[in-house]
Amino acid sequence: MQEFILQLFISTGLELLILFGIFFVFGFVLSKLEQWTLANYYRSVGWKGILWTAWIGTSVHEIGHVFFAEIFGHQITRVALFSPNKMTGELGEVDHAYNPQSIYQTLGNFFIGAAPLLFGIFILIAIGYFGAPHNFQEFKQAMHSWFFWVLMYISFCISSHLAPSRQDLKSMWIGFAQIIVLLIFFNLVAAFFRYDLVQAIYRLYPLGNIFKLLAYVLGVSVTHCLVSWMISRLFRLR
Repeated sequence: MQEFILQLFISTGLELLILFGIFFVFGFVLSKLEQWTLANYYRSVGWKGILWTAWIGTSVHEIGHVFFAEIFGHQITRVALFSPNKMTGELGEVDHAYNPQSIYQTLGNFFIGAAPLLFGIFILIAIGYFGAPHNFQEFKQAMHSWFFWVLMYISFCISSHLAPSRQDLKSMWIGFAQIIVLLIFFNLVAAFFRYDLVQAIYRLYPLGNIFKLLAYVLGVSVTHCLVSWMISRLFRLR
């Protein structure tokens, strides 16, 4: 019995690692890059340095919350896509309520909390697919187009506000606990039918494609961080 319970938790842990491990790692790195980028802008021109990316980035951030809150049936009570408060540091807010007795709505807390990252990645990938140059020749041509630089600016705005806030992370853990419970249940069912759920998830989950997409988003964030650092250096030399 003890061996069965141990194997059950090992399987659940492996499944969580396969499904969410890459998002947690990239999410942590993107969060750090966001902090450094915004700190560079703040050192350069103060609070206004935050706002010049926030008016787009925060709006996308909050729209992501609204999008997933609607999907998971939460009641949205207040939406402020961009409402900067210099005293508190808050830039926007979405308040929502849910039925804690509903497994689906409780599960939704994880995705609603992670929404800025998920929704922001989707927008950045769409911009990259439809608007970014796909080879060096296209890149040279694009540099002469105002449209390319507008897309670059929008991408920088989104990338600098991708990371979930502290409040988002708190709500995520509620949903994540629900995910763990569901995976344990599915593993119990799989064990009853002698089905290897870990291998099935590993085969079906497009981990390679997800890695490529996240690597692209990471590239945008790193580029923006470097640009913000160079701007901060220029202001220091003045």
